[in-house]
Amino acid sequence: MQTIPHTVRFVVSILLLINISSFSQNKITQERVTIKKIIGKAEVRSPTTGKWRSARVGMIVKPKWDVRTYVESSLELVFESGTVIKLGENSVVNLSILLKNKSISASKSKIKVASGQIMANVKKMINKKSKFEFETPTAVASIRGTVLGIFVQKNKTVVDVYKGRVAVRKRGTKKVKLITTRNRAVVNEQESEVKMYKFEEIQQMSDSLNTVPILSDVFVVDSIVKIDSIKTDTL
Repeated sequence: MQTIPHTVRFVVSILLLINISSFSQNKITQERVTIKKIIGKAEVRSPTTGKWRSARVGMIVKPKWDVRTYVESSLELVFESGTVIKLGENSVVNLSILLKNKSISASKSKIKVASGQIMANVKKMINKKSKFEFETPTAVASIRGTVLGIFVQKNKTVVDVYKGRVAVRKRGTKKVKLITTRNRAVVNEQESEVKMYKFEEIQQMSDSLNTVPILSDVFVVDSIVKIDSIKTDTL
């Protein structure tokens, strides 16, 4: 019986792997994100042009795009999955990753928050392969479905959790702290660990923590945790 040379078998194996890989990649698509609401002035920027242009309601925001708001302005993003993110005034975010795989009902999203304040209602993820992250200059918050607020300054990130759980770690480290309902995570560039405080503690504090109010006092969240009711006039 004639045998197949080792080199031929190797080439065939490589071609099979390429076909399998391509087939898998074809199942991965980009999740659609749409601008639902704008108050005041907001802009978007594509990495292709590198130029800021006016945002408008109904516009589709694509992966890698930047979104920013101005003074006394806000913008609401709605994900195809049902997740809603609202930017407060003077906020800048980048939609770094927006992937979904319908065949296994999984998704992967990463939102980079450069500055400002946001409120998010992240739809609960049933598939354990799904991943949703917020990344700031000092922190990473991993979410499987919750309502949270994020405030970003140059050297500090504040994460307020209103519903669910959020795994927070300082960027560049692996140590994670689990933040639960009605708790705040504070990540300072100068400190090695994530600190956690109860909302009740913060409201009684008179030190620097009190300079960042509980974000629900700024973004008013109603009983069914919709984002439409968020106030922006006091931002």
